[in-house]
Amino acid sequence: MQRGNARFVAGEPRHPRQDVERRHELESAQKPRAVLFGCSDSRLAAEIIFDKGLGDLFVVRNAGQVVSDSAIASIEYAVAVLEVPLI
Repeated sequence: MQRGNARFVAGEPRHPRQDVERRHELESAQKPRAVLFGCSDSRLAAEIIFDKGLGDLFVVRNAGQVVSDSAIASIEYAVAVLEVPLI
């Protein structure tokens, strides 16, 4: 995550894992490596800021970053069902 963000800040993103092959891999299942909770601000996209590809992050967003019941449930789902190791 830190290396991806450093690439974004430096203006050198790789835009990994966004090709047709990756989309086909995701048809059957998702296995994100991290769950992120953040604001639904249209100027921010976690996948871009951390230079990650499709399916790499499970992103939970809402206005104002309010930790609502649905946000908590989404994070719990990511951990319990998808076995995401990093929050």
